[in-house]
Amino acid sequence: MQTFSLDPRRWPVGLLFSRSPLVRRSDRLEVLAIAFALAIALLALPIVATIATDVHQANRGIYAEQSRTRHRAWIPTQGFTTVAPPSGHPAEEARRWVRNATPQGSPVEQWVDDAGNWVAPPTPLSRAAYDAVGMALALEGLVVTTAAALVVAARWQLCRIRYSQWDRELGRVLSGGGRGHGSDRTP
Repeated sequence: MQTFSLDPRRWPVGLLFSRSPLVRRSDRLEVLAIAFALAIALLALPIVATIATDVHQANRGIYAEQSRTRHRAWIPTQGFTTVAPPSGHPAEEARRWVRNATPQGSPVEQWVDDAGNWVAPPTPLSRAAYDAVGMALALEGLVVTTAAALVVAARWQLCRIRYSQWDRELGRVLSGGGRGHGSDRTP
């Protein structure tokens, strides 16, 4: 049976303060980079939350203004037509094709603004919350991705340094100038 324990002495942050000769300086720097990235990600949360709140308030105001100024109107068709005004789309064109022909005089539903121009239906107020959550996730994702990229770059550089140190040590050992393999023995 395996036991689970939360021993702070075994956490990677403990390597920063370890006195073990087996812990290299590059190991400490790697753990420091990870701790720094984690701190950046956590410290960014209140800033991201503030920005998301501002986005929510701004969009809620825009959507409330849309619901005050846009109204549903029933427009009777003039003649036998197969086109109708847009429904749910921005008013870039005045007409859209419909599936069934509408007989003369039958009403077609359309949203209009106070000036009588055709517009898209007002955006629901709940959309502001989705916009804010999306903005928060995007910003926090950007912060976490940037911090992770910095950690990867630091690890890559530290690994290059470790490998070059190992190459120098192995070269010294193999050439007989280092300790071990009988190089320190006298004949």
